[in-house]
Amino acid sequence: MRKPILAAFLLCLSALVATGQDLCSVYMIQGPDGPQVASRPPQEQLDALKALSREARITAVKALANQGAIIDVPVDVWGWDCNKTMKQRQIYGYKWVPNALMANIVVAPGLNVPSLPSYKPKPPVGAILVPPKGGWKKK
Repeated sequence: MRKPILAAFLLCLSALVATGQDLCSVYMIQGPDGPQVASRPPQEQLDALKALSREARITAVKALANQGAIIDVPVDVWGWDCNKTMKQRQIYGYKWVPNALMANIVVAPGLNVPSLPSYKPKPPVGAILVPPKGGWKKK
């Protein structure tokens, strides 16, 4: 009974992700005065991280983050596809996610768990902003 539902969900998800929209060409973070473009390492540097062992990659990413670079852990450390990751974040209702130096989100958006902090849609300073549907508007 669940297999058709799962298959339909995966088909819909594939269609959403396959839109070809680049959600990662610009990373935005929450600054003290509102959204701002994130300070990201050059793409060549991020690509070079993929060739490192897990331990070496974690060490390199920590050093970059401590120098002020905004690191998206699932994408930059774990190697997840950026567009698919951002699309999943949109689907699940995330408005922001923590950068590498911030505490993890304990409870997903829309859920309430007694004695655990709920997800707040207002992003803290330094948080990676999830692009709205349609992506960031060009100015």
